[in-house]
Amino acid sequence: MSEDLTYIGFPAGVNKKCLEGVSYELDKDTDTLTITYAGKIYDFSLKSKSSYLIERYGVKKIQTVERVSGYLILFLLAAFFLYLCLLGRIEYSKQFFLAFFIICYGLIILFYAITEECGKIESFYRDSRCKRCGRDFAYEEYKDPLIREVSSRPKYEINITRYWECKFCGHKDTRTEELHYSQGRGEREDRKKTCSECNKEYAMIEYKLPEIKFINDIATTIRHYKCTFCGYNEITIEEEYIPD
Repeated sequence: MSEDLTYIGFPAGVNKKCLEGVSYELDKDTDTLTITYAGKIYDFSLKSKSSYLIERYGVKKIQTVERVSGYLILFLLAAFFLYLCLLGRIEYSKQFFLAFFIICYGLIILFYAITEECGKIESFYRDSRCKRCGRDFAYEEYKDPLIREVSSRPKYEINITRYWECKFCGHKDTRTEELHYSQGRGEREDRKKTCSECNKEYAMIEYKLPEIKFINDIATTIRHYKCTFCGYNEITIEEEYIPD
């Protein structure tokens, strides 16, 4: 389990910092933090795979496979919990527990991967249709997408904006959608820190709940601090690898 901690400070009169291609902008009046950075263009394997599967089977069959895989995940989870409830009540049930667990776990991983892949195929199919000429798989991204994370007191949301151009008619289109990562709020720290700007002890307080997002095996925690004396603001970004 490894950790990576980044500190970004906003002295009085400064509300924007750029670090390693990432822009951090803090509105000190509303305590809203906006983080923007470049995302990834759809990879070529997804493009060719989507085109082949959609043309061969159609989008409705892809959607059906996605839904069925999701239902099978729920069924396997229910079966596993039922097995736990009956564990010890049925003869030989304990002897087969490990095998049953391995089978359920493996199938859940398999169906989850199928669900994710079908979702990506369907999303790319929808995104790459030209709004002007109506052709499928017509749009190509002509520059890196922009990801924007907005942390305000009421909510924390992550959006991606993709930039498309039709290879047939030349029409350009921009689309923004919310990224539904697993995310939530953490707990504030009670301890106070020494201010990095005015050096007063016990001056820095965590003034709002931290945000936590999970992408693959990385948990990212963003904490927000403010000096009660000089008005210095600081955020910390901690990335922690969480193995399966």
